Amino acid sequence: MFIVRVALIIALFCCFFSLTTFAQDPDLGFLNQPVPAAVASPAPAALPADTAPAPAPPQSYLLYMANALGYGFGPTFLLLSIAAVAFALMNALAIRRETLMPSGLVEQFETLVEEKDYQGAYETALESDSFLGKVLAAGMSKMSDGKEQAVQEMQTVAEKETMRHEHRLSVMALIGSISPMIGLLGTVVGMIAAFQGLQHGAQGAQAPALAGGIATALITTQVALMIAIPMIIIYDIYKNKLAEMVLDVSTTTTHLMSNVPGFERK
Repeated sequence: MFIVRVALIIALFCCFFSLTTFAQDPDLGFLNQPVPAAVASPAPAALPADTAPAPAPPQSYLLYMANALGYGFGPTFLLLSIAAVAFALMNALAIRRETLMPSGLVEQFETLVEEKDYQGAYETALESDSFLGKVLAAGMSKMSDGKEQAVQEMQTVAEKETMRHEHRLSVMALIGSISPMIGLLGTVVGMIAAFQGLQHGAQGAQAPALAGGIATALITTQVALMIAIPMIIIYDIYKNKLAEMVLDVSTTTTHLMSNVPGFERK
């Protein structure tokens, strides 16, 4: 979580840096973007065919987006994209069935309980760092105090583990929520820049200022939605999967503990 906080702080700093740059000098940042020759300057006088200038090479869309985002929104969205991919992968690995309920742990615990090696079963669960292992170890550690205490301890540990996974998932929801807000900020900043260029720009500089401001307004919104939409979809899928896995852990725990003395089903 510390890395996430640092990343978000850097992202916010980049946003405020872009606003500060814009406020201090409207000729910097996204207003100082390369503009096609057709709108950057008045049309030159007609030249003979043999002396006409060669057309400028087309600019790639990726480079155009980077120029429009500028030095403030560009790093911000880059950090958010890296964080989004990182947490999507982390959650995908964390809520797998084999991670939460290792098949080897289930088989070994069940075998040891059938052999009445309850101490060995407890140590096996204790050595496992999985969701199921922690719940089983909590239940086995409280069996001497009675079934009710064991069940309560297992529920407490299960709630803590569920909350830990939900906190990691919530980072994805946070990214999906703040990305459109940053995109909206870029839209506002870009439109202000466009109108400021029209109001204060020289006769030949109005078109470049207008084009640069509108490009920033639209592309920040586009990039923000490109980050937010997948994050919201993936978050919803992972959240439902986690709820299903928590239910499976509860069912498996009850099944494995049913053969432990004092925990038999009634």
